[in-house]
Amino acid sequence: MGLVGTDDPLQQHLILAGGGHSHALLLRRWAMEGLPRGVLITLVSRTSTALYSGMVPGLIAGLYSRRETGIDLRRLCDRAGVRFVRAEITGLNPAERELRLAGRPSLHWDRLSLDVGAVTPGSGGMAIKPLEPFLAWCGALTPGEAPSRVLGGGAAGVEVALALKARGLRVELVRRGDSLALGSPGANRAGERM
Repeated sequence: MGLVGTDDPLQQHLILAGGGHSHALLLRRWAMEGLPRGVLITLVSRTSTALYSGMVPGLIAGLYSRRETGIDLRRLCDRAGVRFVRAEITGLNPAERELRLAGRPSLHWDRLSLDVGAVTPGSGGMAIKPLEPFLAWCGALTPGEAPSRVLGGGAAGVEVALALKARGLRVELVRRGDSLALGSPGANRAGERM
């Protein structure tokens, strides 16, 4: 990993910026195997719980609760021996090696790892990412309303459309071409039938 030292005192500050899946997996690994020596590690996330995106369609469909889909980042940090800072990341200054935070002093890093998630580009509708506003919007939908349009014929778009349909909502899947893009002709045919 390049950060592992000998018995020297802490020499490096590694900041994990964001509570995404890659950082959660690192925390889990460190909780099981121990931290690299010679490194102080801090996770900075705007929330103490990250949603596991693979379960979000089930959350939308009502198959899982929010608690069941959550990854408790604070608990993972405690188990791994990593410092947790709950803060909104507002930017970074690479020249000064500083991570800027809303309402807090900047943090200095020696090493930085970014896993801050995605933002769906605006299309005039409700963006799916970040997930929290989308889930709040989704929770307010009631059966019988005008159809919800889901843009995208890939796996994520199809999963969201099917999850909304499972909640009794009318859904239109809007795609660029004539067929779905699910990875194989067989998967596309199965998706079309659903």
